[in-house]
Amino acid sequence: MSDRRTCRACGISYEYPGHQSLATRSHCEHCAPLPEPVRRAFERLRRRVDRLQREVEHLRAAPS
Repeated sequence: MSDRRTCRACGISYEYPGHQSLATRSHCEHCAPLPEPVRRAFERLRRRVDRLQREVEHLRAAPS
């Protein structure tokens, strides 16, 4: 039984658990082998980008 997960570092969707995949519960097979400080930096940047995208969408939806 596998399910779709979203990587905390890069944001892509991936199957977990995958057959012979390096993916973990939190990170895709591309981000899992990265050093921990690098993954943490990607996670912070991804959260900032997501927050900014939500703000832009909110501002676009607001009446002028």
